[in-house]
Amino acid sequence: MNRYFIRDIAVLAGITALVAVASFGIYHLATGGKDKNTSSAAVPASLEMKLKELFKKEVSRDSKIIHSTAADKAFAAMVKRFAANETNLNYDIEVMIIDSSVVNAFTFPGGLIVVTTGLIKEADSAEEAAAVIAHEMGHVVHRDSMNALARNVGLAVLFSLGGDSTGAVRDIVRQLISNKFTQTQEKAADDYATALLARSKLNPVHIADFFKKLQNTRTKQAEAILKYVGTHPETAERIRRAEEHAKTFVGPEKKLGIDWRKVKRSLPSMMDAD
Repeated sequence: MNRYFIRDIAVLAGITALVAVASFGIYHLATGGKDKNTSSAAVPASLEMKLKELFKKEVSRDSKIIHSTAADKAFAAMVKRFAANETNLNYDIEVMIIDSSVVNAFTFPGGLIVVTTGLIKEADSAEEAAAVIAHEMGHVVHRDSMNALARNVGLAVLFSLGGDSTGAVRDIVRQLISNKFTQTQEKAADDYATALLARSKLNPVHIADFFKKLQNTRTKQAEAILKYVGTHPETAERIRRAEEHAKTFVGPEKKLGIDWRKVKRSLPSMMDAD
């Protein structure tokens, strides 16, 4: 097993813990027995933004953050296109890039989306990467991470995090490391993404194209990756649904006009995984 893959799995373990707190990712828990009256609706936007900053700090602590003008502009262009076609956004979407060959993306409270360099490398076009961002925006709009956090941690703990909370955040990470989004939430985010792509004049087929690529990958690394996305709806079914949506897409498609090869070249560190 190559040393870069070992490094990436170690990094992913830390990020997965954070994802448990935000209860995303890319890829995630039934309420069974939890207080159904516990809702993120009681969490003010100001507190959620504080939580976002805390999670950003923890991500930065455990991972190498990639700063690339080309990549930052590319994701900003995707978010701008989507925001213009979505009236239910309560946050400014922020995309952070971390250096890892593992193909994944994560959603945190406050509109924070974390994308790995491995995902950027795997995507053949800006439109495929945008399809992933659209899925993550589904979790943002549905407030999946905040709802899970409020439900599983409790509102009292959430409000206590408004102060000096480094220790508390780490405790929550340990307690919630196994938490995931439900398949129902993932399906809803997929459906949201296909609709948002269509409204944004991007063909929903890009979601199917990206998942086909992952499905056809047979390396040991890919097999390990699939363990982390095992709670997502079956890949074949996700592909089928995206392709069905694509059949109803009314073109022509308005491509993003992003030089995706330039974006990839701007991230030389991810090539270490080859």
